[in-house]
Amino acid sequence: PFSVVEAGSAPALVEVGPAVVRYAVRLPPRAELRFTPDLHPSARAAGAAASFRVTVEPRPGEEGEAWSRVIGPRDPAPEEVAIPLPGRAGDIVRVGLHVGGTEAGDRHAWGLWKAPRILGRVRGQEAGAEGAATSLDGGPPTEKERARADPLRRAAAEMNVLFIILDAARASELSRAYTPAVYTLAAMSSVWTSQYPERHHDAASFSEPLARGRLTLAQLLSAQGIQTAGFVANPIAGGLNGLDRGFSEFHEVWREVGSRGDSFRPLVPDWLKANKGRRFFAYVHFREPHFPYDPPPPFDTRFGPDAPLTKEQRRDNAFFTDVNQGRRRMSDAEREHLVRLYDGSLAFADQEIGALRKVLDAEGLLDRTVIIVAADHGEGLMEHGWIGHNVQLYESLTRVPLVVRFPAGKEPRQTRVTGFASLLDVAPTIADLFGVMGRGGSQREFQGRSLLDLIVGAPGRPAVLSRTVWDRPRYSLRDERYKFIDDTRTGEEQLYDLQADPEERRNLTATDPLRTAYYREALQHWTLGLARPEATGAAGRALTRVQCENLKSLGYLGPDVKCPQN
Repeated sequence: PFSVVEAGSAPALVEVGPAVVRYAVRLPPRAELRFTPDLHPSARAAGAAASFRVTVEPRPGEEGEAWSRVIGPRDPAPEEVAIPLPGRAGDIVRVGLHVGGTEAGDRHAWGLWKAPRILGRVRGQEAGAEGAATSLDGGPPTEKERARADPLRRAAAEMNVLFIILDAARASELSRAYTPAVYTLAAMSSVWTSQYPERHHDAASFSEPLARGRLTLAQLLSAQGIQTAGFVANPIAGGLNGLDRGFSEFHEVWREVGSRGDSFRPLVPDWLKANKGRRFFAYVHFREPHFPYDPPPPFDTRFGPDAPLTKEQRRDNAFFTDVNQGRRRMSDAEREHLVRLYDGSLAFADQEIGALRKVLDAEGLLDRTVIIVAADHGEGLMEHGWIGHNVQLYESLTRVPLVVRFPAGKEPRQTRVTGFASLLDVAPTIADLFGVMGRGGSQREFQGRSLLDLIVGAPGRPAVLSRTVWDRPRYSLRDERYKFIDDTRTGEEQLYDLQADPEERRNLTATDPLRTAYYREALQHWTLGLARPEATGAAGRALTRVQCENLKSLGYLGPDVKCPQN
């Protein structure tokens, strides 16, 4: 029984009593709640009074009254109220706003809370509480922060960009970058559009292509005369789903089932040589270390013996499906073998990235090319009883590598960025490097922000959001210390203290209900703000036999799916 309306120049909360609205907030220093209580015009017209109460719950079950007042229909409009809130900076408390009738039994207890807000003092300046309205992106950089990145922009004025994606690569300690989705279709759509999946398309199905009308990075760059080319080894990241949109050239090297990283030879080197006289953006999407975990010799034994899993088992999607669904138990030795194969696949991809770097060097391109290496999502290797990705949101799946290499002599002083970044930030960063950010509607369409400001010291995002596949997915919200996961299908919630429990083993929802409420409300606020676009009218393209077989080999289609014969 409440709603939010405009009351003059400020929003107001309307409550029809008896009612209470509670908010969990993280307190700023010297926190106080400010608001102006008043009667709704309907209550004044009916001659009804209302009682107002504010309660504060600093600990579960310890809710106490902090302020109360009765306002009658003939009382003058009240002045703003300021209530000091108990607790230290950083504490989570729950604030309750209560409206009820009076002892006289008023039937129209309609109360207004005008401009309710929590403020504090930081270095003598007012600061707001971190509640459900806190921005995910942290807001745009200040003019001073942008000015610090201007030398980087000037240094990049004539540079090219080589963008490399490793498929299903987990992050090391090199970055605090996160994917908005733990599956390739939505993740790469977010990379190219700088939009959350709910904005760029429904993204609940592997057959749903990128929505028409969404501006892509390749479209933006190509329109500015930059030569663009894509080379992909995963069919999900290609024309099948509209992810080739805007590229001058697009090569799908996966057409031989099980294509490996060396399939890019000599295709990418030849293209680099042919285009070294033009400013270019090249995108290379490796399949490694994605399933099947089957690196070539000598990488299959680089980290230990190639046993006990047989080649047939580790290439068999049905084998891993049985493990994930509990029909087969994976032994410790088998899991350790799986990790060795995964690491071997990464080492193989590293070799191939090194080969591309040598080509750039040999062609005189290394000193004028920025190299960016990232992953679309991570991978579960049985840490939480699951092999693969798509359906879990633990750190091994949501956190991804993101490395930016500037040419020697043009790199920034800071070599490690500690702030949060999202894959949504990739397109704005590359557009910024090419000096085209803001053109073609990108300032309006992109939800991410350029990382050039972050690289030179601007604060990163305060939190990052990720999701799984399905129309009703799991969502995760991760900030400096905590991660909250909500399963929208089942209502199951998880809360982890990543400082004390980096392996995400101890769910705190039962023991820390106030903090759980805080993150629940924040996540609900942000997910409700992720605009779902209009129907696109785009239909998925029919699979060819080669596409179907390749999707089966990567585990996207089950073993029982029958591929067309054409």
